[in-house]
Amino acid sequence: MIKKGGIRKRALYRALLRFTKLLKIKGSRKSKNSNHRNFIEIVRKSDELLNIKQLFLDQNFKIETLAREIGTNRTYLSRSIRYIKKENFAGYINGKRVEYAKSIIIKKSNSHSSATDEPAMSTEDFAIASGFGCKRTFVRTFKQREGVTPSQYRSFLTVRTTRD
Repeated sequence: MIKKGGIRKRALYRALLRFTKLLKIKGSRKSKNSNHRNFIEIVRKSDELLNIKQLFLDQNFKIETLAREIGTNRTYLSRSIRYIKKENFAGYINGKRVEYAKSIIIKKSNSHSSATDEPAMSTEDFAIASGFGCKRTFVRTFKQREGVTPSQYRSFLTVRTTRD
């Protein structure tokens, strides 16, 4: 036989559980919005810092270095990049390196069209200049991001500049 007080206590307990779950849901939505703003701010700071100081050109560049420069920890920086950029830290940095390599290739193809005495840069030279540790990683990453190899990109630019 169940006592009336026992039923009331269980019902009250279940109601309290439902109420606390509702509070947690509302709290998490609020924190997601504030996290979203914080993530955006951290990625904005990292983009700005990387564009100004070009820390990614160092082959031994690590997430800890960038986190220290921004004033956050590596976990929060990694989460921010994953949430905003939809890629991990290595992909984010390699993207910056590829963009830098493209700018060097464009600059060199424009300077060579005017027939300078400067020797042409090899693919390995472009890789090292843009912060990659080896040519193989550079070519693979470049092709993944741009759809063509660095050599194909350079020859496309050369053909385009000779037509202009």
